[in-house]
Amino acid sequence: MEEDGFVLVKRKKNTRSHCNHPKNQGLSQHNEILPKSYLSSSEGPDISADEINSIHKRVLASKVEITSDQIWDFLSNLLKTVHSSENIQEVVCYGLGSLFDGHGTYASRQQLALLLAIRDILAVPVTLFDPVFSKHDIRLLNGLQLSILTENDSGKHLFYLAKCHEL
Repeated sequence: MEEDGFVLVKRKKNTRSHCNHPKNQGLSQHNEILPKSYLSSSEGPDISADEINSIHKRVLASKVEITSDQIWDFLSNLLKTVHSSENIQEVVCYGLGSLFDGHGTYASRQQLALLLAIRDILAVPVTLFDPVFSKHDIRLLNGLQLSILTENDSGKHLFYLAKCHEL
């Protein structure tokens, strides 16, 4: 750690080529095609099953890339330390954004990949809410074993984290 409290993290060589990376050995268990029940709907305009599976695979590939990076080693150790001392029960994510529609879908997919990696480290349930989630977003997220809040509970929680020294 540097004197100013920051840690310089360098990207590992060949992080784009993950075919034989040891962390990919367990990927196949999460790389299956989503169940058909998550792929079709009679509500509104439909997105093809191929497109939903394509996004699912891209999110999982991003998760592999994230967990292969040197910064992940630091973050995962930090999460394990906090989890062992605080016994985290759940991760709640607000404002992920749509994985299918509009501006920011790439960022939403990357953030979902990180969220999945965090869930795997902590082994706790994950709940999400975003008013922009479409039926396709909800279907894909449920297929990834994530829970969705069905109503906006804004106003029921106040998170004031001034400087967060004790977190």
